[in-house]
Amino acid sequence: MVQPLNRSLQAALFPLLALLAGALSGQAQQYPRFSGGQCREGRLNAEDSRHCDPHDQQSSRPDTSVRPQILAVTRSDFVSFTTLAAPKQARKAYERAGHELDNRRPDFAKAARYLEQAVSLYPRFAEAWRLLGETRFAANEIQLAADAFRAALAADPKYPDPYVLLAEMELRLARIDLNSKRVLEAARLAEQVLKMNPQLSMAHYHRAFANLALGNRNKSEQSIRAIIDDGEDGLYPMVHAMLAELRACKGDARSAVAEYRRFLELEPSSPAADEVRARLAEWQATGRIR
Repeated sequence: MVQPLNRSLQAALFPLLALLAGALSGQAQQYPRFSGGQCREGRLNAEDSRHCDPHDQQSSRPDTSVRPQILAVTRSDFVSFTTLAAPKQARKAYERAGHELDNRRPDFAKAARYLEQAVSLYPRFAEAWRLLGETRFAANEIQLAADAFRAALAADPKYPDPYVLLAEMELRLARIDLNSKRVLEAARLAEQVLKMNPQLSMAHYHRAFANLALGNRNKSEQSIRAIIDDGEDGLYPMVHAMLAELRACKGDARSAVAEYRRFLELEPSSPAADEVRARLAEWQATGRIR
């Protein structure tokens, strides 16, 4: 029987999920541009802002001011090997979908049709399945998105991106379905992708988050430390709030406060920031800190 989430951590979980998940209605304001051009292997932080490969001198951050929200994923250094064998017509349909998603107001249904054409021509086209999943999610077609991500994994089990996307989706949906089944699945997916690429920070982020919610504090801190030690906490400021929760659970209020304050320095206007400020104010009022 699946147990409810650790209730002692729910106060931490809700603000964290608020930052990670945002609205599931598809009405949020940001959407990353298609990664099919010269800046193919980009990076998205938890607020869905694209950073291109730092080695690409033509990289730039596109305008995302009016785009609907899509899953935030750090692209790995890997491209699915199945792409190399994609026939010309399948590649062309994939690229047409990318051009549609590059529009300022993308037509997700149209892009999905192109991608469906690509995978029908070449069912092992893992990157097309992955982009179809992202497109379906942006259109708030949650189950269809999950199906597409799983099809990407079936097409290429060694392709890391769909694992990370599925893990993030499970954590987003856990905001609605508050039991640990989804969170356990997110943790499993994160563990699996880290076996392929131990340096993938977004996978560590999901692993840390899921294990914090499940009460697996050592695993959570391992991944938090991996992100901080790699200097990636600027991309994932929430790791400091998670580390603060872990310190608070150990009764180390001083360290918890330092981590909360570091989080507020990095992410002062996030949905979780007000929750953190309220907690610090409560601790001060009750004499727990000075």
